[in-house]
Amino acid sequence: HGPADPGVVLGGFLRSFGYGGDELPNEFHQRVGWFRSALADKKVAVLLDNAATAAQVRALLPPSADSVLVVTSRRRLGGLVLDGARFIEVPPLAPQDGARLLAETIGVERLRAETEPARELATLCGGLPIALSVVAARLVTRRRLRVTDAVQELRAEQNRLSLLSRFDEMADD
Repeated sequence: HGPADPGVVLGGFLRSFGYGGDELPNEFHQRVGWFRSALADKKVAVLLDNAATAAQVRALLPPSADSVLVVTSRRRLGGLVLDGARFIEVPPLAPQDGARLLAETIGVERLRAETEPARELATLCGGLPIALSVVAARLVTRRRLRVTDAVQELRAEQNRLSLLSRFDEMADD
């Protein structure tokens, strides 16, 4: 449903640090200040998954040099270079690694008879963990659907993107 609001995320962090109720400021910039004060002398690791913009991330940077922030994103958030970011490119999964991800999600027993189709499915998904996870969610919710069936549906390249989008909608049911 879109990116998380940094103010809401900050509120969640502050509540986890023991702040809450009426004392928690409503003003975004005040929440940023409180967050930085609360973490000023602490070593923390923060994971922000699927960030949309550098501005969204910047408000959640821990202030301590002993802390680390890991951000995943579908975009390269180049603006974070000014904040000292280092970029790590994560390549697509190899077919056997994609099949392993699929096995961990839908179960090794279910995949045992469909090893080759699982590798082909990983290839059809471009080795992208998100695409594989979408298909895996469909396979989990549809116990009678075989990996071979999913492969058949995804082989038609012109339909692949729309199918993956439909799979994602079905996985939310």
